[in-house]
Amino acid sequence: MRGKIGFFVGCTVAKMAKELYDSVNEVFDSLNIKFEVFGEDICCGMPLILSGYEGEAKPIAKEVINGFAKKKISLIVTSCPACYRMFSEYYPKILNENLPFEFYHFTQFVCKIAKERKLNLKITPTMRVTYHDPCELGRYCQIYEEPRALLNMIQSLNLIELKLNRENSTCCGGGGLLKATFPQVAVEIAKEKIENEIVPLNVDAIVTTCPACYLNFKDGVRETKTGIKIYNIEQILALALRGR
Repeated sequence: MRGKIGFFVGCTVAKMAKELYDSVNEVFDSLNIKFEVFGEDICCGMPLILSGYEGEAKPIAKEVINGFAKKKISLIVTSCPACYRMFSEYYPKILNENLPFEFYHFTQFVCKIAKERKLNLKITPTMRVTYHDPCELGRYCQIYEEPRALLNMIQSLNLIELKLNRENSTCCGGGGLLKATFPQVAVEIAKEKIENEIVPLNVDAIVTTCPACYLNFKDGVRETKTGIKIYNIEQILALALRGR
């Protein structure tokens, strides 16, 4: 991995989950990773793709790519699976060109660094967690192992797998514009997953790697009153890096 690093924040984190960017910043700072922030005030265009407006997404893609080039960013990291998929899959398609950038989901990028540096990660007190595979990151991008590898690097953190995991994982209800169009339906789906799949595992927390899943699970946990905590993985990593 070479070149200037850029972190693309994305709409969901910038507007609704700023605490996740704070954790990304803390992780990068702990690892002495210098990066340029981008995407705080521009959408990647994925909502247009999901709505069937691929043509309208093209000028947005051009604007984002020109922004990367203007800042001389060559390696782009994002914690949003939808943004990552947009960059790596849709941008080359709708722009009809090979892009001179490397794209990484946050888990891919940090997992590689953690393995290279043989990081010593620890969290206290001992925590039992389960991991939710986001639809965008798992089914569409086939990123299953890096999040688990990161969680398994953390001492005193016990990962308990859901019965339905990886490609068989059930949706939390937070993606595909469902949360924006039918928010209560989205929350009901999260509640069903929490009550039927997660509560029986007797875990302390749910960990995911998608801002949309994180927000929908937060609503689901609040309504089920289970007391289970919800983290995006950068939050867990920030805690673990503090405990080194």
